[in-house]
Amino acid sequence: MMKPAIEVAVGPSRSPRSSGCPTISVIVASSATPDLLSASLGALEPRCARVSAQLIVVRACLDSELEPLRASMPQVRFLSAPAGATHRELRRLGMAQAAGDIVAFASDHQVIDDAWAALLLHAAPDSSETVQEAPRPS
Repeated sequence: MMKPAIEVAVGPSRSPRSSGCPTISVIVASSATPDLLSASLGALEPRCARVSAQLIVVRACLDSELEPLRASMPQVRFLSAPAGATHRELRRLGMAQAAGDIVAFASDHQVIDDAWAALLLHAAPDSSETVQEAPRPS
């Protein structure tokens, strides 16, 4: 069974704000080659900017290796993780820094469909204790 392109978490500490539209944080667990990460972020960053989503990339590397990425994309938060960190650990580190009401997880080898963020905001659950998987873009 294939995993969805985007997984979404809305939990007790991630309930939508009562003051309006919920906010989104997108965490990219990065373990692919730099060119795949670059292609993924090139597609994802403008989509995040369009809905004011926080974009966090967590990569198992030395912090100094992230400096060129930080310089080229200052609007993205880049975090380094210990060498050998698992995909689950990368997500956990990103989740600890996420500020959004809704947290979406992506991988750096994926290019996300253009309408995904609007779908997330439109389908924001009323319950603050659900975990959902967004449909894979066609």
